[in-house]
Amino acid sequence: MIRAFSIGLAVATIRPIVGVFFATARFTGLTPYEFFGTAFWIGFVLHLIAAEVWIQWTRPQAFKISSLYLRKETYHGDP
Repeated sequence: MIRAFSIGLAVATIRPIVGVFFATARFTGLTPYEFFGTAFWIGFVLHLIAAEVWIQWTRPQAFKISSLYLRKETYHGDP
């Protein structure tokens, strides 16, 4: 759910990124053909990273325990 929401936000964020590229096109010399792909990658990757960081940050502690410690035969702690 969080990943899908972040992709939806990425679609909305691509427009301002493209706007920045259009505004700086005079200085950079880039054409729309050259910067549209870059704008899409920036928009999607930034939101994907943010979503994954949020998922890892808010994940309950029980899921962070390695499966090695959950197996009865390999557990070496107190009963």
